[in-house]
Amino acid sequence: MNAVDIRRIVVLGHDGFIGSHIVQALTERSGRFQPEILGKSVRELDLTQRDEGATLAPLCDETTAFVICAGVKRQLGDTLDAFEQNVQMATNLARVFADRPPRRVIFFSSAAVYGEQHAHPALSEETPLRPTSLYGIAKLTSELVLTQATERWRDRCAIAMLRPPLVYGPGDRSHGYGPAGFVRSAVCGEPIELWGDGTELRGFTYVGDVAALVARLIDVDVSGPLNVNAGASASFRDVLDALSTVTTLPEVRSRDRSRPAVDHCYVDGRLQALFPSFAFTPLQRGVALTFDAAVQTHVGERR
Repeated sequence: MNAVDIRRIVVLGHDGFIGSHIVQALTERSGRFQPEILGKSVRELDLTQRDEGATLAPLCDETTAFVICAGVKRQLGDTLDAFEQNVQMATNLARVFADRPPRRVIFFSSAAVYGEQHAHPALSEETPLRPTSLYGIAKLTSELVLTQATERWRDRCAIAMLRPPLVYGPGDRSHGYGPAGFVRSAVCGEPIELWGDGTELRGFTYVGDVAALVARLIDVDVSGPLNVNAGASASFRDVLDALSTVTTLPEVRSRDRSRPAVDHCYVDGRLQALFPSFAFTPLQRGVALTFDAAVQTHVGERR
């Protein structure tokens, strides 16, 4: 890992759930100087439109890092339209980077590239890539497009592909299945719906950890895939158990599964080797922080 002198950080999707936490972590970084942080949202820059990407070219140089959080989230539907938009965004960025490479690129891919419907007894960056959703296929395609576009610049453009599993934490308004949805139901006193018995294993990563790791990665010359996980997995039942330590759970209802349950068992990967002293937030602590933030938001909305 070689240190790089980054003086500008461009965050695409800076006002989203993960992006806003990244901007906060970058702003709070310590060091001899603070790089300029530029946030770009879809209101300012629609990367699904081909000509929009060109506006980023003047920002691309040997002292700039790009953090790419922008994308059509899976919660909006695993559709061909979403697939097309996500790939188009990566393609437009690739056109820019192919001619004017920045020094660092941190692209938010997804653990969906490994295939959500496959069992993974020891999931690491070496696990075969077999996406089973359009979202996962789009993320894998985006990884390949960006890597290919910057191949000839690999000595001066490091591109890291972050593959987080389920990211949760304060500010997540998706209310999807898992910590965000369970917490919302608990705060609102509504029943929690659990698929099957909820014992299948998944990776859960606290959003503050994601942001802290991005802030560290800005300063190191690293390329390739990185699983953003503590090297451990937990079940949805474990999430409920963690939630039960901070509040009384509402009714928990079981629903018939629409597909067979499979486990995703994470093991230590490249991040643990890069940052061996980094301590991930335990699930119980992360759920408690998420719940406290949701309570404050709920109270504020009712005033």
